[in-house]
Amino acid sequence: MLRKIALSTSLLSVCLGAGAIAVGSGARVPPWMIALSAGTLNLTTGPTTPATFDNASDQSTTIPFELVDNKIFLAVSVKGSEPLSFILDTGNKWAVINLARARSLGLHLGGDITVAGEGEKTGTGSFVEGERFGVVGLKSFSQPLFLAIPLDDIATRLGHRIDGLLGTDFIRQFVVDIDWIGKRLTLRGKAAFSYAGKGVSLPVTFDARSHPLVKATVQLGPGREAPGIFLVDIGSNRALALNSPFVKQEGIISSDRAVLPLRAFGAGGSVRGVTGRIDGLKIGGWVLKRPVAAFSQDEKGALAETDKQGSIGVEVLRRFRVIFDFERDRIILEPNARFDDPFEHDMSGVALEAIGPSFETLRVVALDDGSPAAALDMKVGDVVTTINGRPASAIGLSEIKRLFSTEGRYEINLQRGEALIAVTLVTTRRL
Repeated sequence: MLRKIALSTSLLSVCLGAGAIAVGSGARVPPWMIALSAGTLNLTTGPTTPATFDNASDQSTTIPFELVDNKIFLAVSVKGSEPLSFILDTGNKWAVINLARARSLGLHLGGDITVAGEGEKTGTGSFVEGERFGVVGLKSFSQPLFLAIPLDDIATRLGHRIDGLLGTDFIRQFVVDIDWIGKRLTLRGKAAFSYAGKGVSLPVTFDARSHPLVKATVQLGPGREAPGIFLVDIGSNRALALNSPFVKQEGIISSDRAVLPLRAFGAGGSVRGVTGRIDGLKIGGWVLKRPVAAFSQDEKGALAETDKQGSIGVEVLRRFRVIFDFERDRIILEPNARFDDPFEHDMSGVALEAIGPSFETLRVVALDDGSPAAALDMKVGDVVTTINGRPASAIGLSEIKRLFSTEGRYEINLQRGEALIAVTLVTTRRL
């Protein structure tokens, strides 16, 4: 028997998306969980979070971050370890460590849990007991780690090591100011913070799992608008994801709307759905024109929830300076130099994964029917060795995705068993 707790972790789907966690009946349940009924547990509070940051001060700390496939990676330390790579994610509440990394560090793990997120399947993780983390560059700060969950399979879809996730429990300690262009995160004291810029403050509410929610409107055609509540998800690399009940209610997937297969993978496995464009997204008084969106067809999991209509990801948010001021229940958006960047999508039709200790082997895992890649002598399982004369391992999966989302000509060498194959890929806009 599985018992549910109202806890969420947003797990990568080459995006991150909010989900739920189930606790097996044999798990040791921490004392801060309160039984509500025979089969249900509700997480009402969490591990004690020390007030190690001077929130009455007007001083701030700025730390650099690595931006990989639209995901913010921060350097984190656990038990005096070398710097670990944790993703900052508003679709997640707690501090979560990769299960394999937790075991390699000898962390104290408690009872097993069943983990669900984007997708319809589940995985297994553990509670973390009595362990804490710090952030490199942020002096005298530590917080408890809460969960250890499997992230290695998701890392292969990203091509980057994922040691863990930091969520809203971390963000709430500060006013968090994100400079996507400069790749800098500024953490400010909450009490003394004031804003005098030219941006707009969006009222934010929080669901039972601490997800930040804002109002926005989806434009679906001339004179056709659908307002809704959307999760602001900096763990998602996409522009927009629309939950399956909303997609069905609004009849978004129709014969006159061009769509492509949805390639998304989370803790719950592959996400069912398609990818297409909407006419616009209205948020904070701005209209972002023709963003690419994921139209979910999942029947369960995070993208089948009915309490919200979808989530807004980094492909939208990177067009703004974003300030999370959760103390005042607001998110501030201030357009930056990339506000007018067009929204693009993969123009190749090939999906790759990165495997090996350093993600150095780039392997074909899917080909879209009718795409430029499908017309070539390219098969699932082929290894990409070079692109335009450069080793694929040196380019990296994230950069290859970026290249293949632009129109161009790419001379690609493949290895299929002992055979070496050369193909020419000409990418073209498909949406």
